[in-house]
Amino acid sequence: MLRSLLWRFIGLLALVAGFALVVWLLEGGPGRLLRGKPAAGAGQILTQSPAIVAEAARSAWSWSPSGGVRPLVAVPLASVAALLCLGSMRLLARHRRRYVRLRIEPHRTDQAGADSLVRAFDALHRQLQRRWWRRLIYGQPSVSLEVHHDQASGLDSGSGCSAWMALTCPLGDERVVEAALRTAYPNCRLASMDRQAMADHTSLLRLKKDAEFIRRVKTPDRFEHEREPPMNRLLTVIGACRCAAVVQLVLVPAPVLFERYAARRFRSHENRLAREDSTGPLRGFDH
Repeated sequence: MLRSLLWRFIGLLALVAGFALVVWLLEGGPGRLLRGKPAAGAGQILTQSPAIVAEAARSAWSWSPSGGVRPLVAVPLASVAALLCLGSMRLLARHRRRYVRLRIEPHRTDQAGADSLVRAFDALHRQLQRRWWRRLIYGQPSVSLEVHHDQASGLDSGSGCSAWMALTCPLGDERVVEAALRTAYPNCRLASMDRQAMADHTSLLRLKKDAEFIRRVKTPDRFEHEREPPMNRLLTVIGACRCAAVVQLVLVPAPVLFERYAARRFRSHENRLAREDSTGPLRGFDH
């Protein structure tokens, strides 16, 4: 942390020194030096830097090359107008976007491993990710995986309970999403469902991860994943509620720049852990 602050302070000093050097060059410092006239020293230039910066800011603010239009006023106004126009287009595109809910009909012989699920999510990411300019104008659609638990009978009765899975995707991308899902489950299929088939829900609870975004919620263990899928425990928990419940996992493809930033953050995090392990006590011997 201290090293990072030191480098930033050195960069600020270099910026001030560079600005003072540019001002000295623009004021004819090399010519005065060649003619033998006394030139302002570095200390004098640095002390006069705030006044020079203020004068340059006033000159730039009042500068109007043509038509009395000042660039420092026109550029922010044009930027605000462009942002308002872009926001209006995004809201209109989001309002026009339509989603469809499809019921997942799995096959009893399908059993996906961790690698198959990774390939399925990667296929979904590639099929739904939009280019940066389309994402900027029209936004980024999402896909959600849902687990539904319905209970038609009363709370005192255990009969009438049913659990089923669904998938929500943009209208028109049904075949693409089904092809990506079959990467992990080759024999499953998606079936359309009626809007009235879902039960009414009175409350909504949103869960978010407490750790940083570069850290996983849980690292999948190969043996544990093969022995008991997490879906079984999820169905056990929502079945114990003895009421209608829906668990929805919304997946939104991240931009490429965000992925690169996350990869750089993750590498720096791993390097920091490696340095701490190399300088700290050996594991198993610290008491």
